[in-house]
Parts: sequence; C-alpha cells; structure tokens
Amino acid sequence: MNGLKVLFKKELREQLKTYKMLIVGIAFVFFGISTPLLLAYLPQIIEFSGQGADMPINMPDPTPLMSMQEFGQTMLQVGVLICILITMGTISGEKEKGTAMLTLSKPVSRGAFVMSKYLALGMLVFVSMLLSAGLCYAYTLMLIGDFAFIPFLGSTLLLTLFLLLCLAVTLFFSSFFKSSLAAGGTALVLLIAKAWPPNCPG
Repeated sequence: MNGLKVLFKKELREQLKTYKMLIVGIAFVFFGISTPLLLAYLPQIIEFSGQGADMPINMPDPTPLMSMQEFGQTMLQVGVLICILITMGTISGEKEKGTAMLTLSKPVSRGAFVMSKYLALGMLVFVSMLLSAGLCYAYTLMLIGDFAFIPFLGSTLLLTLFLLLCLAVTLFFSSFFKSSLAAGGTALVLLIAKAWPPNCPG
C-alpha cells in the first residue's frame, strides 16, 4: 500500500492536534477507575445521601467478580459509543471538506488511505482499553480483593477485539455515506444488538 506509513503518522499527529487521543484516553481511564470505586464505596455513598434512612438497603459486599463483570458491561456499552463517535466522521468528514480528494491526488493508494485511519484509531482504542483494564484491576486489588488476572485479561482482549470490529464497521459506513451522522447512526443500529445483548455476562 503506497503511502501507508506516511498517512499513519499523519493520523497520529491529527489525533494529538485535535486532542482526540487525550479525550479518548481519559474517557477509558475514567470508566476503568470508577467501576471498582463505585462498587467499594456505594454503601457509604447511599448512607451519606440519606436515602437508606427510612428503609435500610441491604447490599451484598462487593466482590472482585462483580468488579470484573461491571467493567465488562460498562466498557461494552460505553466503548461501542466511543468507537462510533470517533470513527463516524473519519472519511465522510474528509469527503465533505474535500480533503480526501486532496490526499488521494497524491501518490497514495485508497487502501493505504483507509487502512491508516483504521490502524491509528485501532491503536488508540487498544492502548486505552488495556490502560483502563489495568487500572480497574489495580483498584479492585486495593479496594475489594484479589482475583485471577489471566481470565480478566482474556475477557478484556475479547472485548477489545469487538471494539476493533466496531471501528471497522463504522469506518466502512463512513466511507459509504457522505454524512457523518448517517454513518454513525447506521453503525449504531447494526451494532446495538451485539453491544447490548439481553443477558450480558460482562
């Protein structure tokens, strides 16, 4: 693919310039940390708010398994939305502005043009997801208790693969439609059944 390396570096610079890399990273980190924090301190939060004063609320003690399941469910839902939002205008937006034609007028292939965007976004999601999972694991160890790392890593990698699929699907529709909203909406409709199954094991 002609120009893949150059276009890939260009996409990374664009992520830094538009703060996309920072925003996505912060979003993933927030949900990775907040999951064990909420589980560990939810009884104190309810007690402090006074909601359980009239009718005591009996809540089970949080377990590491609960933290892992909540993290999986949260990232499955939020991660899909993030992937769609950061991808839906990737190609359609450039077509609207005319920058896509300008790029393709140079000695680069269409395959390199599309692949560079997918690789840059995929790397962003992959690194952010692993960082989020690592922080979730660390905070769970500190606040709730120990649990097996390998199964958690395996489920995280499977979830990451699904998010990479979401990127690919949204990128396809972004290249197909001229409107970013149409691309994102179509991808959301297609993926929502997979992202929110009736009985998600987390």
